[in-house]
Amino acid sequence: MMDFVHLDEKWFFLKKDKQRFYLGENEDVPHITVKNKNYIIKVMFLCAVTRPRWDATRLRIWDGKIGLWPFAVYEPAERASKNRPAGTLEIKTYSVGREIYHQALCRMVIPRIKEVWPSGKRVVLQHDNAKPHVAADDPEVVAACSLGNWNMKICPQPANSPDFNANDLGFFNSLQSLQYKKRAKTIEDLVNNVDSAFKELHYTKLDSVFRTLQSVLQASMRVDGCNKYNIPHLSKDKLRADTGLLLPSLACTEEVYNRAKSFLSSVQLK
Repeated sequence: MMDFVHLDEKWFFLKKDKQRFYLGENEDVPHITVKNKNYIIKVMFLCAVTRPRWDATRLRIWDGKIGLWPFAVYEPAERASKNRPAGTLEIKTYSVGREIYHQALCRMVIPRIKEVWPSGKRVVLQHDNAKPHVAADDPEVVAACSLGNWNMKICPQPANSPDFNANDLGFFNSLQSLQYKKRAKTIEDLVNNVDSAFKELHYTKLDSVFRTLQSVLQASMRVDGCNKYNIPHLSKDKLRADTGLLLPSLACTEEVYNRAKSFLSSVQLK
């Protein structure tokens, strides 16, 4: 668990498609000029996180937030408008395919991990099986991972198991809730707000998500790897008050371990 880096993409929107406002007696209702919810400004981000931990080298807690990168670029405006002259730099989004994701891994994610990783050189990059995601044996990615004598590799997560990724399990929800509290009118505001929310979100939120992830893995083991389970409630805030800032790892019970071991021995793995 401590060696895994969870990667995932998410669309972040400028506004919610449904919002609730509390208005004064003579206050006007906010007017949103969008054709429909499909026209709300949005940007896709790639996020990389791992479990927070004590950094013995720097003598402080490392928050586990490796990086958050928007799939957007500044380009000069081709035509003039009432808002800006031609040639003004503005943010443009672009589609994310296999080549774009490949470049993001080799040029941004992997170098950033090597820059901020607190100790050791063994890292496992976990992502889902989306079409743009590169294969684990991609030669350029393997070369980028091993550069500098690092023991780094890609491990795709099980199919139809979004709860096995810390981003989908809860981190994205916490990040989006904080982002929506910030005022935004333009795509630049959206990118800046998501970036600031990522920096401001306290590491205890991410630590709680990874604690829940451990319980989810055990819940899946109880049903032989199926995703038909309920996410357990762990009273993490109360536990943190008793144990300190970082939550202890959730030990796997002998019953769950033996059940999973028995199931694996009964199936033929490819």
